[in-house]
Amino acid sequence: MKVAVLNSGGGAWVFESLARELSRTLSRSRALGVPLVETPAERNYLFAWDGNIAPAGESFIPLSSIEVATDKRLIARAFEQEAVPCPTTLLLDETELEAFLQRESSRRWLLKFPTGCGGTGHRFIEIGDQVPADWPRPLVVQEFISMNRPEVFRLLWRGGRVVRRQRAPFLRTGALGFRSSRARRPL
Repeated sequence: MKVAVLNSGGGAWVFESLARELSRTLSRSRALGVPLVETPAERNYLFAWDGNIAPAGESFIPLSSIEVATDKRLIARAFEQEAVPCPTTLLLDETELEAFLQRESSRRWLLKFPTGCGGTGHRFIEIGDQVPADWPRPLVVQEFISMNRPEVFRLLWRGGRVVRRQRAPFLRTGALGFRSSRARRPL
């Protein structure tokens, strides 16, 4: 049976180093090796996939788990249900947004693109700003926590426990947003 590490699509760059590491580690323990691929094999260690349906073959990580992990709307709902501490994050429809921003004008807010990672598509949102018509709804609005050196933090879980902690600096890309550095360092 052919086994592979599947890392494909627009978000694959986020998992590239981990996918390569897993491929190398598994290849050492298997005589035939476990390649890093962009098309599904019979059994897949799935890191990223852009398809509308689950990839062919079996997956060690269910696609539904990856869908939750890559959609900030689903993450916000899950965090709220589980009472996970994080910056104030809300799912709003456009009719609620303006009144919310007026009520909470003492704080800075980000409009976060609901899918993707590394700060892709995030922008500051203020009273009177227009949300693009093609922006996915509901809107993900998150409190901006100002730091001298802005960083993004990630916890990677396996079997119900944290197996890796990462942090990376955020680099400014313009007046409206950030992009994350690909350089990673342990917490």
